[in-house]
Amino acid sequence: LCGLDNSKGDFSIIMDPDLQDPPNLISKLIDKIQYGYDVVYAKRKNTKEKNLLLKLSKIVYYFLFSLFSDKNLEIYPNTGDFKIINKSVRNQLCKLREYTRFNRSLTSYVSFNSASVEFVRPNRPFGKSKSNYRFLINYGVNSIVSSSSKPLEILFYTGLIFFVITFLTFLFVFFNQFSDNLYQNFDFIKLVIILTISFITLTLSLICLYLNRIYLEVKQRPNYILKND
Repeated sequence: LCGLDNSKGDFSIIMDPDLQDPPNLISKLIDKIQYGYDVVYAKRKNTKEKNLLLKLSKIVYYFLFSLFSDKNLEIYPNTGDFKIINKSVRNQLCKLREYTRFNRSLTSYVSFNSASVEFVRPNRPFGKSKSNYRFLINYGVNSIVSSSSKPLEILFYTGLIFFVITFLTFLFVFFNQFSDNLYQNFDFIKLVIILTISFITLTLSLICLYLNRIYLEVKQRPNYILKND
């Protein structure tokens, strides 16, 4: 964000600082964006992951992100931060001052059309990646939470469904207490406890939805975006 704030050119290039993203690809990104695109991503072709756990983690992550995130916050598989953006996208990104930032989805949020340039990412020449499993898990959770409120909505509707089912069961058992049938000796106290827990879960989910609305207001994202702004 600091780099974008101080960038004054017609285009800005974002890349990792370890130079694992080849700088010689920059000329191709510049050529591609001249065709009128807002963003041109560098897309990795060599995506064969030797670590099976890491490979499965990436598959699960992209599935969850596509499931929970909004359509205007789409991220593209096999792409990272290596990209070129035009001046309009940079200005819009600089207006988004939220602290917890997931730049990949924010770029999709403020851009209108995009393209990609494929490349073969070279192996790391020396050193080890600082992106351990703990970092990747935190990164994945933060990216989903900052990009979508659907997990809260799913929690609310799940709580609502359980509450309705429990409440209907409660009514059924309650009225059958006055008749001679198999449900007369049903443990009524346990059902009341289950109903109470369902109600508490539903209430907490509703509170979470309102807290999420506050969270979205604090972000102060624009209500609309002008392409040539």
